[in-house]
Amino acid sequence: MRYRGYYYDTGTNLYYLQSRYYDANIGRFINADDSNLLLNNVYNLYAYCENNPVNHLDPNGKSLEAIGFAIGAFAVYMVVICYSSIVSSSSWSSFCTSVGNGMSSAWGTLKGGVSRLKKWSVKKLKALLAALNAYLTVVRAESKIRNNVKRNSRTRYWSATLGKNCVDLGRKLSYSQAVAEVKKNKSVFTVTKAEAYAVAKAAGGGKTPMYNNKHKNSIGYYNHYHVYNHSNGAHVWFLF
Repeated sequence: MRYRGYYYDTGTNLYYLQSRYYDANIGRFINADDSNLLLNNVYNLYAYCENNPVNHLDPNGKSLEAIGFAIGAFAVYMVVICYSSIVSSSSWSSFCTSVGNGMSSAWGTLKGGVSRLKKWSVKKLKALLAALNAYLTVVRAESKIRNNVKRNSRTRYWSATLGKNCVDLGRKLSYSQAVAEVKKNKSVFTVTKAEAYAVAKAAGGGKTPMYNNKHKNSIGYYNHYHVYNHSNGAHVWFLF
């Protein structure tokens, strides 16, 4: 009979795990592993999962899997589903391209669910988890801006900082406070292009500010102004 992916012989009470037999009565393998299937730095032919069955499993008898990654794969899938109303394959692709992590093709696998993720190598899954974590950081920053910065917002100015691949929205400011922040080489976020222009112009002593498009064509970046002649590193971002 088949038992959890292995074959169980009721006559001998032995489990056949692809390349060797396990005797449930004595709790031991009774034959060595195929030497062609050994992992690096493992020389005990009777060892199971690099002698670390707490953190690894070997469902097919040929290669171990990290137990934590099976759980992680499910978590990744659920997070993607939760954010599916906010993000899209195009934004994921543009993000991956902008940061150069090469994971843009993973979107279909993510949307396909845990079964597809389990087929990935541990190394590739680690890269995906790192990329997704970075991406969700950007998504959360983007979501905060979209939820607070609206055309009819009572607050028109916020402090802001340039994070890793995103802009982090900070505390609420008045117009005069926003101008003062920019003069001190600190960035701010405004609702409209006209308001950003006014802040940058005032902070630059009334001189025409410099306009810049997004530095990267990706979510997490916004059009902005710099003070005249780019005399400091402050950004005056805007959404509309």
